[in-house]
Amino acid sequence: MAVVLGIDTGGTYTDSVVYDKNTNKILFTSKVLTTHENLVVGIKNNIDKIPVEIIKKIQGVVLSTTLGTNVAVEDKGCSVGLICIGPEIKETVPTPYIHYLQGGHNVEGIEKNSLDIKKAKLIIKELSEKVDTIAISGIFSVRNPEHELKIKELIKKEFSIPIVCGHEITSSLDYPKRTVTTVLNCRLLSVIDELLKAVKEVLKEKGIKDNIMILKGDGTVVGEKEASKSPVETVLSGPAASIIGGQLLTGIGDFLVVDIGGTTTDLAMVKNGRCLLNEEGAQIGEWKTKVKSVDVVTFGFGGDSEIIINENQKIEIGPRRIYPISYAVNKNPYLLDELKNIEKKSIIGLLNKEIQAYQLVKDQFNNNLSENENKIIEILRDGPHTLKYISEKMDTDVYLMYTKNLENKSIIKKIGLTPTDVLHSLGEMDKWNKESAEFLIRIASLEAGIKEEDMKNKIYDEIGKYLFKYILKAAVNFEKIKTDKINKESEEIFYKLIFDKNLDITASINYKLPVVLIGAPAKAYVKTLRNFMKGEFIVPERYQVANAVGAANSRVVKKIKGLIRSIDEQYVCYLPWGRRTFTEYEEALEFSISQINDNLNIYKKNSYLKESDIKISQEEKYLNPEKKDFLLETIVEGELIGYPKWD
Repeated sequence: MAVVLGIDTGGTYTDSVVYDKNTNKILFTSKVLTTHENLVVGIKNNIDKIPVEIIKKIQGVVLSTTLGTNVAVEDKGCSVGLICIGPEIKETVPTPYIHYLQGGHNVEGIEKNSLDIKKAKLIIKELSEKVDTIAISGIFSVRNPEHELKIKELIKKEFSIPIVCGHEITSSLDYPKRTVTTVLNCRLLSVIDELLKAVKEVLKEKGIKDNIMILKGDGTVVGEKEASKSPVETVLSGPAASIIGGQLLTGIGDFLVVDIGGTTTDLAMVKNGRCLLNEEGAQIGEWKTKVKSVDVVTFGFGGDSEIIINENQKIEIGPRRIYPISYAVNKNPYLLDELKNIEKKSIIGLLNKEIQAYQLVKDQFNNNLSENENKIIEILRDGPHTLKYISEKMDTDVYLMYTKNLENKSIIKKIGLTPTDVLHSLGEMDKWNKESAEFLIRIASLEAGIKEEDMKNKIYDEIGKYLFKYILKAAVNFEKIKTDKINKESEEIFYKLIFDKNLDITASINYKLPVVLIGAPAKAYVKTLRNFMKGEFIVPERYQVANAVGAANSRVVKKIKGLIRSIDEQYVCYLPWGRRTFTEYEEALEFSISQINDNLNIYKKNSYLKESDIKISQEEKYLNPEKKDFLLETIVEGELIGYPKWD
């Protein structure tokens, strides 16, 4: 056993915990802002807080992160070109750059159509000029990846660009979901790469051993080499860490965990001391994937979610993540003066372009930008400014200013009113500039035609309603209650009975399981939640860094599955990396077991494991199970369970 540093890099905060696994005690915790413009700065700021005598004890590092989840939810990340081999996918996929090729195999892995190499070369050349990475997905490629691999080789010969094949990411036969998962994996390549580089740089500077593991979405850990190949598996590692951390900090075996982050709120359930897993694949924002993960429901709501007053004078919160005005002004006091000057000259609202403010996030990027976009970047190099200020510097009408492309590329980020600002205005938080938070709340109150104090309480109340709805939807989901036949009108009536206390008939919800709230603002929201539901709310000690606690307490689990099928008096082996045919069943079985065992040992070598155990099982399926007549197929599954070298 050893002393482990757990680091959780979220969309808003980077948390760290130094955990002694010998005594099961937390030696040190720290929380700092995640610095998206340079992750090294935030991680260094965090580790700088750890006393030297404790740093000397650290023998390993485990990372968890919500960065991948946030990128998927906010529709950001690398630009991805998608080459599909086979029929057109009717479902939406997370990229606009989609091309289809003739080719593909049938369910038995036999070529159905020859691959159109000539067209493939034209597509590859076109995509290479538009995208950062390329995803390749062929129908039934998990039964025969030959065509995917041919396209991959064509790309590698001509261009130096990251390439991901569908069969490398998941063994699922579900062509649409496998394609979505592969595209998301491509979008996240740079996210994990930047995170690992940042952590390694800081560890080297601090003299901490470079033994890095990364938490996956199913609550297990993986070595950095494996994580770099398949970053999509780290999506929802934040929620996985929160479950492990929540359980360690409370000692409870059955509970619903609500992790309120900066960008998202993640909800998951623990039953009998074990987190529920989603074997079908994780839902990440609007995308249904084939990533094995904890069964988590993620909503685009967090401490940094944008708050606006819509055209119907209703409060909307999220899913867009922005910088809180209180944070921006705390670092750049002049920004409040810019806002006040605009207020003197114009009738403004939260959505008025003049009052929009932006901050430069990335200082280094591929310069595939317009002249005006480059001018905006230059103006923001000296600090954040309002769009009104920027337009005057550029001698351009503010209503002709376009920032969407720069925002999508995460080069700049909007500054505005968020739940974090509301908590500052109410005195629930006091880290940053309260006056600026109250300034935007006053703008919102004028927009809505109510008093400023009433607006504060109304937004706080609305936050409680949002959280209540999320908890209710998640609880219903975990209970496997079907809601597809509930229409919008029925839902609105139900919520009115819950929220409108002036009605003669009202309703209430009583939740039997304890609700464990973690994340920086968790404590501040218990009061408003109690207005809408009955039950036990627990905010554990160290709730602010529960994810980092969870990250430091995980193990390695890797499974590889193979299939042997009897086809035309032959035995065909289907493995994640290829297909092979044998005339004898025993040869096919021996080959499958050997291949799975060899690959698990390679995985073990790449995962810094000390103690590990590999088990291989087989399940034979017959046409007549009782008599074991006519073998249909055999499932061969290998499982590696191990612990990092420092344990």
